Amino acid sequence: MKNQEIAKAFERAADILALLDENMFRVLALRKVARAIEEMAAPIEQVAAEGGLEAVAGIGKSSAERIKEYLRSGKIAEFEDIAAQVPAGVLEIMKIPTVGPKTAALLWKEGGVTTVEGLKKEMELGEKSELLKIKGLGAKKLMKMKENLEHLAASSGRIRIGEALPIAEAIAEFLRTLPGVKAVQYCGSLRRGKETIGDIDIAVAAAAAKGEAIGKAVTGHPMCASVIQLGESKTSFRTAGGVQVDVRVVPPESFGAAIQYFTGSKEHNVKLRERAIKMGLKVNEWGVYKVAGGRRRR
Repeated sequence: MKNQEIAKAFERAADILALLDENMFRVLALRKVARAIEEMAAPIEQVAAEGGLEAVAGIGKSSAERIKEYLRSGKIAEFEDIAAQVPAGVLEIMKIPTVGPKTAALLWKEGGVTTVEGLKKEMELGEKSELLKIKGLGAKKLMKMKENLEHLAASSGRIRIGEALPIAEAIAEFLRTLPGVKAVQYCGSLRRGKETIGDIDIAVAAAAAKGEAIGKAVTGHPMCASVIQLGESKTSFRTAGGVQVDVRVVPPESFGAAIQYFTGSKEHNVKLRERAIKMGLKVNEWGVYKVAGGRRRR
C-alpha cells in the first residue's frame, strides 16, 4: 500500500506552498487530499486501477491525475517543481515542534537561516543573534525553538518503564477529576509493558466541547514544564525531565478504538488495517467502519 507515502507527498507540497505564502485555498485543498488518502480503506493502487479515485470525497480530477502519476513514476512533477523553490534544509526546520510555515519563512527569507545547523549556530549567539531583530520572532519564540531543538537532539533516548509509569498514572489520575471526563487510559509502549518508553500517550473519553478545557487544565498540572501543543483533540507537553506527554481527547463511543489504535505498535496497526480492508472495513482511532461507495458508515 502506498497510501501513506502519497498522502505525505501531498502534505509536503502543502507545507511548501504555505511556506511560499501561496493561495491558502490551494494549500487547504492539498491537505484535504492528503487526509482523504490517509482515510482510504483500500490500497490506493487498487482504487486507481478500478477508476475510483474521483469517487473518493476530497479527490478531484487534477488530484486523481497527480496520484496516477505518482503510481507510475514514484514522483509528481508539479510537486518536484514546487520543492525546487525552497532550500531542502528549510523543510527540515519545519519538523521542529512549534515551527510552522510562517516562522520557517521568516527564518529563511529575513534571517538567511536555511538549515537546522544554521539555526543552532544562531541560538548559540544568544542576545547577539540577528534573528532577534526580525519582527514576528522575538526572544520568547527563539527560546522555545532552542528548547525544542535540544529536545530533538536528546529524543533518541528512552526512559525505563519504572520512570514513565508514575508520570502516566499521576496525569491519568488528575484527568479523571476533570469535569466531563468519562474515562482515562495510558496507551502506547507503556501499556504494552515495554522495558523502555519514548513518549507517554494518554487517551481521554469526553465530548469534543470539553477538549480545550481539558487541555488547558492538564497543561496547568505541576508536572507540565513546557507546552508543545494545545488543542481540542490533542494536547502535548513536556515534564521537567524532558518526557513528552500526549493527551488525546476522543468521544466516549470511540474510546475503545482509541486505546487500541494508540497502544498497538506500528506493525500491529498495519496488520490490523490490512485485515480490516479484506473484510470491507476501516479501522482508526475513531472506530470500526463499513466502507461502501468510497464513504464510511459506522
